Amino acid sequence: MMGELDLYGVFVPDLAAWMLVAFVLSFLVRRGLACVGFDRFVWHRPLFDLALNVVLLGLAVWVGGRLVP
Repeated sequence: MMGELDLYGVFVPDLAAWMLVAFVLSFLVRRGLACVGFDRFVWHRPLFDLALNVVLLGLAVWVGGRLVP
């Protein structure tokens, strides 16, 4: 999956697209966890958000690699 997306002559790395997907997923997961009340158990919120984003980025790239040959 080393490549670039061509958006009207502008080359965007694949990783940037996966980062956008991971950011949207992270936003949705954080909202869901906030509704459940999981925030009470989080010690350092920005560190948790970063770790969640990294995990979701890895998951998105892994799933995307399986779906797109």
